[in-house]
Amino acid sequence: MRKIATVSNDPEVKRVMLCDSDCGCYVFLFDRTDDGPGFADYLQDSVSDAEAMCAEDYGITSADWTWIPDTNDGCQDDWIEPVRVVGRESGKPQWGQFEHLEGGQWKRINTEQDGAGQPATRSESK
Repeated sequence: MRKIATVSNDPEVKRVMLCDSDCGCYVFLFDRTDDGPGFADYLQDSVSDAEAMCAEDYGITSADWTWIPDTNDGCQDDWIEPVRVVGRESGKPQWGQFEHLEGGQWKRINTEQDGAGQPATRSESK
C-alpha cells in the first residue's frame, strides 16, 4: 500500500508518501511536489500511526490522501514511477544514480541540479 498527500503548512515539506512494509509503515518526506527521491523518512509501527503523525505534523486528513500503485520489485519505494538504483540488480549499486522504466526499457535519470538547486531529471538511453 502506498499513498501520497500534498503539504501546504510547512515551508520545507511539500509532499508526504506512506509506504506499508513488513517492518512497519514508512513516511517519506519530499521538498518538491513532482516525482523524485525523498529527503527524509520515518518508520512508524503501523499505517494508523503514520497517518496520525501526518495529521499532527502536517494537517493531512484522510480525504487528502491519493492512492498510488505499489512499486515494482527492486524499485525505490519513495518514487511514484518505477525507479531503481543503477547497478543494484547486478549487485553493484551506484548510490545516488537512478534509472526509470520507460517503454519497457531502463533509462538513466540525470540527477544533476539545475540553477535553482532542484534535480534536473531528464532521461538518457541506457
